[in-house]
Amino acid sequence: MSLASLVPSIQADPALMAQLLPWGLRYNILLPYCEADPDDPAAPSPRTDCPPWTAELEAYHATVHPDVWAILRADDYLDTSAIRQIRLRIEALKQSPRRATEDGACLDDLEVALDLLETRRLLRLDSLYALDVVRDKYFFLKASPSLPDPDHVVAQLPRDPSFKPPTAGAGSLWPIYVAPPPYLIKSDLVCFWHHGVDWDQYKLPDCPSAKADEALARRSLVALVRDGAEKLLPQATFDGGLVGPSR
Repeated sequence: MSLASLVPSIQADPALMAQLLPWGLRYNILLPYCEADPDDPAAPSPRTDCPPWTAELEAYHATVHPDVWAILRADDYLDTSAIRQIRLRIEALKQSPRRATEDGACLDDLEVALDLLETRRLLRLDSLYALDVVRDKYFFLKASPSLPDPDHVVAQLPRDPSFKPPTAGAGSLWPIYVAPPPYLIKSDLVCFWHHGVDWDQYKLPDCPSAKADEALARRSLVALVRDGAEKLLPQATFDGGLVGPSR
């Protein structure tokens, strides 16, 4: 059975996406609320309290065009649904005397597909999507009869008086390798495939810590072990001359 039949097609390849989330911010603030891969050696302890969302994070979230978030949400839904189904199939097959499922998928097929999906989802969270996941959880937990409008929730966000606005304007970033809809083609969008763009200037501020540094070191130590699975994903290497995706 082919892996393509087990791994759903998505719109935005996480391996071709601008890296806008520094490691310290991911580890300390975002990933604890993202239900990331439990086998990730750098995964922080999961948390169930209200995420520490701020006016600063909200401003950076707003720099990414809303259509990008919609694409990433749809892709993540496909991956999480497939991960859930494959885990169930693996458990059922382990308890069965059969060596393959009715559609011909053996245990090795399912486990490789699961690893691919979990790696793909972690890449998506690491690059950008964790920011949207945490924002969504914050707004869900803060929703109340007294604050039914998201704009009211935004107005109540904690804010640092010394906060400097992001370099990018609201909705001006398109950091994924997916063609924007036609009505945006002639806009001032900064797209992932544009030549010479310094995406570092659009990164969120970091939130470093000793624990984050230790976790990153652990992830590096096991990178070679997981390299075989990650090589099955498209490689995010290009020389800056990447052309835009075809429609």
